[in-house]
Amino acid sequence: MPGVCNAKLSPLAISWQLPADVEGELKQKNFNVVQRAVDTFAWQEFIALNWPAIGGDGDRGVPDKNLAINAPGPRVWETWKETSEVYLPNGAVPQPWNSNEPLPNGLKGDGSTKILFRQSKVDEVLNDEFQPTKADGALPGTLTDRWGNVVRYEIRMNKVLFDYVVENKLYNPEQQALLPEIDAPDGSILIKALGGKLPRRNPAVFTMYRPMCRI
Repeated sequence: MPGVCNAKLSPLAISWQLPADVEGELKQKNFNVVQRAVDTFAWQEFIALNWPAIGGDGDRGVPDKNLAINAPGPRVWETWKETSEVYLPNGAVPQPWNSNEPLPNGLKGDGSTKILFRQSKVDEVLNDEFQPTKADGALPGTLTDRWGNVVRYEIRMNKVLFDYVVENKLYNPEQQALLPEIDAPDGSILIKALGGKLPRRNPAVFTMYRPMCRI
């Protein structure tokens, strides 16, 4: 398509490199070229975020350039900060970016295994991990699959957004109220993901399985 429109767009690549912006900055005159540029950007972003992450401590959010995209293990976005690590009781200061993700209360482990526990995809003031009701206070704020299992969510932010929150003390509700506006910098990403119980394992499709728990 780009050749027909006399436009030069980079081909889609299987790469760990996260694109910074849509090629051409949406300034192309031909709508079809703009759409193709946006589509390519979206796919490159998806591929990069789902690249295997470097394992071990001290490397959260870093892709492993030596692995192929289908290698088993946590993906880059899975190692970002969960919002439950950022927005703490009493507006406490979050731990540094590369600190290990703590386990939910009542669970034990070395922190190397991620456990899905969040039962709602929205954050509220009272509890960031579990929302018992929707806005009207009458219905459960959870989602069940067709087998009746409650699905689990996770909400994660990349280092760009995390640094902005920490530098501006936006983890504290009182500080949020003092700012005239919140303007996250370019490159900020917040991801909401859903996990559910699988009827069977399929290593040809899934690269990682996670335990789920009730809290």
